[in-house]
Amino acid sequence: MVLAVGGSPHLVRAQDDAQETAQGTAPAEWSGEGRFEVRLRVEPERIVLGKTSRVDLWVEAPEPEGPLRPLRASVNVGRLGAVERIEAGRYRIRYTPPRKKYPQLAVLALWRETGPEAPIAFFRLPLHGVARVPVETDPRGRVFVEVEGKTFGAFRANRRGRVTVKVEVPPGVPEARVVAKTKAGKK
Repeated sequence: MVLAVGGSPHLVRAQDDAQETAQGTAPAEWSGEGRFEVRLRVEPERIVLGKTSRVDLWVEAPEPEGPLRPLRASVNVGRLGAVERIEAGRYRIRYTPPRKKYPQLAVLALWRETGPEAPIAFFRLPLHGVARVPVETDPRGRVFVEVEGKTFGAFRANRRGRVTVKVEVPPGVPEARVVAKTKAGKK
């Protein structure tokens, strides 16, 4: 996924990148341009609340000429550790996701300490929640749940036809598609 961030404070959306990793998912990388250039890599790429306990934020931000201007960071939910300078223009920040497990969006702000007019780069980090979906179907039926193109299942219903399915849900997704199949193959 690639994000473009300019020098003015504004939020941008992720777009699919043509390059894919060996696992078949787009790398979570963002790039910026303008008065404040910054590149962000998130590890792990997918943050699931209640499962992901720590996230490494790898930042590349060229250092301006002259006196060293510290890189600063802030986030609206969760906690950030100290900005650790690895080498000139390369940093690591440890992010701890919030304890609340509902899907939400973390907004990360990065800037150089240059005064009140400092340009700020903003990044959206989707925090996936885990929802429990109760389903009633035919006894011993198989249940599949689709959320934003990702399918979870098959889950087997009990002899009363009940099953509770756990699914990962990204922020902003109000619904899921549930498909139940009977032993005879009917949907």
